[in-house]
Amino acid sequence: MNFLILIFLYIFLIYSTTVYSKNIPITFDNKTSIAIFDVYSNEIVFFHNERLNLLPASTMKLITSINALSTLGPLYTFDVKIQKDNNNIIITSNYNPTLIEEIIPDPYNFLKQGIKNILEANSIKIIEKVYIESILPSYFPESWKIYEGEPYAPYLSTFSFNQNMIKIQKKENNFILYPPIFEELKDYRKISSLISNLNEIDGAYWYIYPSAEEYNLRVVKKIFEEMGYKIEVELLKNQKSLKTEYLGSFPTSTLIEALKYQNYWSDNFISQQIYNKLKYEFNIDFNLLYRDFNVFIDDGCGLSRKNRVSTYFLAYLLSQLDDYGLINFLCYTLPGYNQGTLEKRNLPLTIKAKTGTLNDVSSLAGYIKTKKSNWYSFAIIYNGPNVYNAKINEEKILNYIYNNW
Repeated sequence: MNFLILIFLYIFLIYSTTVYSKNIPITFDNKTSIAIFDVYSNEIVFFHNERLNLLPASTMKLITSINALSTLGPLYTFDVKIQKDNNNIIITSNYNPTLIEEIIPDPYNFLKQGIKNILEANSIKIIEKVYIESILPSYFPESWKIYEGEPYAPYLSTFSFNQNMIKIQKKENNFILYPPIFEELKDYRKISSLISNLNEIDGAYWYIYPSAEEYNLRVVKKIFEEMGYKIEVELLKNQKSLKTEYLGSFPTSTLIEALKYQNYWSDNFISQQIYNKLKYEFNIDFNLLYRDFNVFIDDGCGLSRKNRVSTYFLAYLLSQLDDYGLINFLCYTLPGYNQGTLEKRNLPLTIKAKTGTLNDVSSLAGYIKTKKSNWYSFAIIYNGPNVYNAKINEEKILNYIYNNW
């Protein structure tokens, strides 16, 4: 039985097994919420304002991860599917978030080779038109608009190549663009002007193409041109009227590897694609699923300012994973000591956790194993103006637990 269904068979235990058995000699203000569970007994052992529903920031990605692992399974494989309707080719990826450089070193040639292999295997010679299946959700959180133009914003389509971004690297007096299809940007003065408003991240400038749909159409059109097909590429928004023939598919990555990149580096694009896959393809209503916890989930990545969860809810979900054989998979995806977003944080060596940060939010949730080999799930959320101090408090709390519990 699905973990998300089983968990509600035990909801009554939430209210009957709470035990206040541990102490943390640190003063907490009313803007801080804390819940800590014993992973083995599933009992709460420390809490402070644990029922407050607060803005969680990127610790929301843990909820996306738990739902994805329990629904799809850690070894679920994302893929690209190729179909045929008469002499038309249809490309489908169903919210696949893994056609990105961080997971596939050269996704452009990887995608081209995968398509080419399937066409050759089916002896496809004549192609009149190529369609990208694209059924976009009708709703995007309004608060995403404030992140427009930022490389960490989750600009989405059901088929999405390289997060709809152009990577620009400067090598001496030359610029290198990836994917290599945007000829109009290769003028030195144009690129110089373009990157003047961008920040350099990991040795490159990331330019979000204004239209995700046009971007992906151009990528696919160029791929087919390089294979010798001078054809038009269009979006297919209704496949019901077509009599399609399945030609083949090729894998891109597993769920667990996608979640590892998502959680190590807090990638909003991946988490939102996975959230949309669960919501629109598998019809999972997160708010209905968790209605007994009185939370509100507006997106899967944590950027929406309408999200509200309690530390009780989050730490409880984390503690339950051990009972259903998923805890090791989730821990694999989480950064540990001095890794990913935990780099340069003063945290114990045994930490496995996800951070969350917005202008007025600091959150941290995950697992810690103590010197006495006790294992706890925890969630700490602070909503207020002193985010820097909140992060220091998180470190004090977890180091105390590690040394004394």
